[in-house]
Amino acid sequence: MKNINNLLSRELLQKTEALNKIEQHLRFHLPKELADHIKVIALKHGELKIMVDSNAWASRIRYLQKEIVKSFLGDPAFHVQTLKIKVGSWQTGFTTAEPKVLSKTAQKQISESVKRISDPDLKAAFQKYIDK
Repeated sequence: MKNINNLLSRELLQKTEALNKIEQHLRFHLPKELADHIKVIALKHGELKIMVDSNAWASRIRYLQKEIVKSFLGDPAFHVQTLKIKVGSWQTGFTTAEPKVLSKTAQKQISESVKRISDPDLKAAFQKYIDK
């Protein structure tokens, strides 16, 4: 009886290799400045999902969408029919913003406004925000 872990590992490795080949193909057919901002994340039922690291690059990819799909038509191994574009970071899967810090002036203004709030839960939430 075959070990299921070996089968799963082999299947996962094959899928990873296939996605890497697709990504190489895609990077070859894109302008260099654009190719550096994409990552192939999945191919399922003919839909190629790629991630780009900003909305600006996503717009550029959308503009080239038809040409990208056409580039895969010559190779039956890929079976790419449509393209789906997501914006995010392939290291984490989404982008994160640095936490915002209130200036002293903003803290003072909010504190003055909080004094006039009658709802205790809302008042507590604002106070917690100010105290951070």
